[in-house]
Amino acid sequence: MTRLWAALLAPVVVAQGRRLSASTPRLAAPLSEPDARALADPALALLVLGDSTAVGTGVRDGAEALPAALARELGLEPIDGTTTAGDAPAPASTRALALGRNGATAADIRADFLDRASASSADTVVVLVGWNDAMKLRSTRAFARDLTSIVRTLQARRLGRRVCVVTPPHFERFAVLPQPLRFALGAHAAGLRRAAARVCRTWGAVLAPGIDGSSASPDDRFHPDAAGYARLARGIAAALSAPPPRR
Repeated sequence: MTRLWAALLAPVVVAQGRRLSASTPRLAAPLSEPDARALADPALALLVLGDSTAVGTGVRDGAEALPAALARELGLEPIDGTTTAGDAPAPASTRALALGRNGATAADIRADFLDRASASSADTVVVLVGWNDAMKLRSTRAFARDLTSIVRTLQARRLGRRVCVVTPPHFERFAVLPQPLRFALGAHAAGLRRAAARVCRTWGAVLAPGIDGSSASPDDRFHPDAAGYARLARGIAAALSAPPPRR
């Protein structure tokens, strides 16, 4: 049904989408991709896996991006006895890393990043996908298939690992989006959120609230700013600390 609405509105939506894409600045992510050594570091406790929101697009300082904000919310501190070059204590930044890229869909994360993410030493992996799946009107079935593979693979590769899925954005609340583009993307993203909830219920992953566009970067009015990432981190931390639902 959500794709039907989008299809009916397609001529206007496509035109609006093209204008938005042409007028929206392409922001660089502040976080670089970690290498295999960093991902295998025993100090690594948290991995944020996914699209542009995983790698901090919207802020210029990595300390304001989601991995650092969430590490602070979770109280991740340097581990005593863990050393880096020069025998200095491991910085908190080595305990939380991001893996992903701007524009990635769930299928892209599954194909290009899942093997490295699942092999990492992180005990907690937070998955952010759905933003670009909604923008590209990928089917709910395809999204659910890819998300299921991501969750199951992450769980299978490390005993006791917690996997948290952040729901796709509430595009219907993004002021930067004109109507009916806002309605069409919001409706489709709602279907993806329901699919994400089903995947989490089925496989025992944690579900956390996503982005609502209320605190956006002044650079593109689309991605979160520092306050937006801090708010997102608080929601994820609360979801991770909540007792698991009865199954």
